[in-house]
Parts: sequence; structure tokens; C-alpha cells
Amino acid sequence: MRSQITISCEFDGYQFPFSADNDWQTNNWVYLKLIVMKGNERFSNTFAAMDTHEIIRMYQWFRCISEGRIPKWTKLGFIEPNISLHLQGCQDNVLWTKLHLSHEFTPDFPSGNPDPDDWFVHITLDLRDISEILSYLSSTMKRYPLRGKKPPQLLGQRRAPIR
Repeated sequence: MRSQITISCEFDGYQFPFSADNDWQTNNWVYLKLIVMKGNERFSNTFAAMDTHEIIRMYQWFRCISEGRIPKWTKLGFIEPNISLHLQGCQDNVLWTKLHLSHEFTPDFPSGNPDPDDWFVHITLDLRDISEILSYLSSTMKRYPLRGKKPPQLLGQRRAPIR
């Protein structure tokens, strides 16, 4: 019999909360606190695993699913490879996804999967769960808005060629 795994995630502040410069790449990293429990075992770590752009992308991914549409990408990965979601299927307002944890977020106990190096859990979410996730991500985007300005070349504008 497999033990039930409980996972809790919450965003826990900017990595550089008082940064005075206008560097959009540095200023937008946000700490993610992860807690994984399986039986009597507990793993916890906090790491600057996402930036605010990725929180927006995660919100859009879940919103797409909540509207009954399949996201453009079924894998939701991030710059830091610590955590990712893989859409497995959706039927009758129920979503099946696989949550992968790696690097700083790999628990120090086995997940029970055949490959011990592949730490993942299957998650089933209903519309209420997805609505709660969207609500949480919406409030997170308000708490941690985008900071700094992207350079024009990253906003879709063409750069002058280097000569």
C-alpha cells in the first residue's frame, strides 16, 4: 500500500526585496516554499525557484484549463528546473497532472515511483481546486508585481545589428 503524499507550496517574498536598480532579470525572483509529507517523513525547503513572469505564465496555464481549453504547452516548466507540471488529461471537470520535483526540491525520501531518480506525484484537481489555485496566484501577482523594465529587444522590438 502506498502512503499518501501531501504537498504544500507558497510564494514567500522577493529574493531581493529592497533592490534599488532597475534590473528586471534580478528583481523578479520570488522564493517558493515547498513542504512535502509522506507518512511520518517531512521535507521542506525554500528556494528562489520562479520569477514573477513565470507566476503569470502559471496563472495563464491554469486559467486556460479552467475555461475547458488545453494549454499551448502541456508541460509547465520554469527557468529553474526544480519544479514542473505535466498535464496528463482532463475529463468531466477533473484535471490529472504530474508534479515533478528536482534539484533543491527533491525530497530526501522516495516517492514510491519505479525510478528513484524521477521524483514525481500524480495529482487530481477538480474545478474548485483549480479555482483556489487561480485565486492564490492572482493574489500572489498583486503581492509580487513585475519590477523593472525589460530591454526593448525583449519586448518584440528589433535590435540594430552589431557592426
